[in-house]
Amino acid sequence: MKHDSFFFHISSFSVASVSKCLSVYAYIDLNMVFKKMNIGDFELGDYLGMD
Repeated sequence: MKHDSFFFHISSFSVASVSKCLSVYAYIDLNMVFKKMNIGDFELGDYLGMD
């Protein structure tokens, strides 16, 4: 039982780390989108087309 709780703790910690990293990448992505929008609609279209 002790090992199970240990592994559960590790996996929940990993999930928290991954979700935190994803939110950071999403934030950077949004910043890039807003910067492209400031440059112009054509640039934004190119960015969306890259997806």
